[in-house]
Amino acid sequence: AFSYCDTALQISILRNYRYITADTYEIQANIYIAKKDYNNSKIKLEECLRIYQQLFVKPSIQSCYLQLSKLDSMAGNFKDAFHHYKLYHLYNDSMVDLENRITNEKQHWQNNFDKKEAATKAEQDKKQAVAAAEIQKQKLVRNFSIAGIFVVLFIGGYAFYRFRKNKQLEHQQSLLAERLRISRELHDDMGSTLSSISVYSEVAKNRAAKNENETEVLQKIGNASRELIEKMSDIVWSLNPNNENFEQLKNRMMAFAAMMLTPKGILFEFEIDDKVKSTAIAPEQRKNIFLIYKEAINNIVKYAEATSVKVKVKVKENKLSLVIIDNGVGFDSLSFVEGRGEAYNGNGLKNMKARAEEIKALFNVSSRINEGVKIELAFSI
Repeated sequence: AFSYCDTALQISILRNYRYITADTYEIQANIYIAKKDYNNSKIKLEECLRIYQQLFVKPSIQSCYLQLSKLDSMAGNFKDAFHHYKLYHLYNDSMVDLENRITNEKQHWQNNFDKKEAATKAEQDKKQAVAAAEIQKQKLVRNFSIAGIFVVLFIGGYAFYRFRKNKQLEHQQSLLAERLRISRELHDDMGSTLSSISVYSEVAKNRAAKNENETEVLQKIGNASRELIEKMSDIVWSLNPNNENFEQLKNRMMAFAAMMLTPKGILFEFEIDDKVKSTAIAPEQRKNIFLIYKEAINNIVKYAEATSVKVKVKVKENKLSLVIIDNGVGFDSLSFVEGRGEAYNGNGLKNMKARAEEIKALFNVSSRINEGVKIELAFSI
């Protein structure tokens, strides 16, 4: 049994279970008393007393003093027995005084409690009245808040409805403008070409009736037909929503350059930034860029007598730039800018400048005699 107590004592000391430690010391003391080992019994009781004094547990302290007094008496140590017995009574008297004080304190506190309870009840009644008024106020605030939320939601819903309506109107207007633009192009470009084909057909018919050579007229009809097909192809391509990024435009530009320049033995090179390829451009911009590019390539083929062409496309600070350079015979660009001459013996550059203005792009032509031509186009994206 003692070994079990010793193990329990070690565990309680390790875990800092002080009450269990004190109880274990007391059990060991009783075991030593049974064995009539009064010295060790006294040591254990004194350890038990020390812990209870630290914990300030008065009944346990009183019990320890009584046991020490009995132990000293059994050991024949009557002086210590008397001393411990006096301490036992001292704690006993203090306990009685404490109980009396507690009783008096209880009565005192009960009287104070009754007074405070009455005051508290009056205070609570007052607070309840204030709380009821506050609840009523909060209800009014809540009702006004809910009404305000409904008003805000209504106004917001109406504003959103108006916004959607305006967007729909804008979309319809843009569709109408696009339709008007397409019809205008069809009327201007296709109408004039078809009219010329009709005239050429009449001329060819008359020449055939007179047994005259109509080959030249038929060739003009063929050229006009091919031009008409090409214009139709450009319009359809510009309206295709799948051609919104520059990659598709680049492919069409390269195909056109190969078709026009390769048969003439003119070398061409494309230099395009990678980030340009995914850049989205509007249909109007896409159409005019390609038509300006086509006009430039046609002029090079017809008039420049060039052997090489370089095309550069770059994006910088939200601006896209297109540069076309050839090494042909060139012309006096100053006379073109000042309106004193016609570049390439035609109105090609003037048409290009007009198309650039249509998409609010900067257009510049620089050239000298026998030093080629550089055409620059830049616009915001």
